[in-house]
Amino acid sequence: MPIMPKFLHCRDAGFDCDAVVTGATVDDILAQVRPHAAAVHGVDVDTTMERQLQTLIRDDPELGAASGTSGT
Repeated sequence: MPIMPKFLHCRDAGFDCDAVVTGATVDDILAQVRPHAAAVHGVDVDTTMERQLQTLIRDDPELGAASGTSGT
């Protein structure tokens, strides 16, 4: 089964920011979001915010089709 790349728009989290974070997994996204939130927005991502952000992370079928990555 192919791995579906994921993305998160910073703006969807309520920030006036055009950043888009992409990754193979939710954990990949969150690993990139934490330093971005701290450096750009002065926000520490705690467990409550992390859970909220997880609901905003979406699959990116276009990247999945283009990448050809698989779950092997």
